[in-house]
Amino acid sequence: MKKVDLNKLTKEELIEYISSQDSEIVELQNKVKNYEEFFKLYQQKRFGSSSEKIDPNQQSLELFNEAEKESNLNREEPKLEKITYTRNKKGRKKVLII
Repeated sequence: MKKVDLNKLTKEELIEYISSQDSEIVELQNKVKNYEEFFKLYQQKRFGSSSEKIDPNQQSLELFNEAEKESNLNREEPKLEKITYTRNKKGRKKVLII
């Protein structure tokens, strides 16, 4: 923005100067609107709801049921063995008296 002495301008120059100022104001207002919209979109992206929500139609899909499909239900369960362990207790350490 240039500093202009308004007292030295003619009427036509003042009208032209004012119209240029008006157009600059409109341009700056449009920039502010764009920045506000960008800020709102950024805030929504940053703090908004997650995109990982599941669509109700996707819940019927069987994505992780591979083990259930491939398993053989008629097969016998393996027999469990009971494993026991007894540990040897350490005795007390003997103290040497000198």
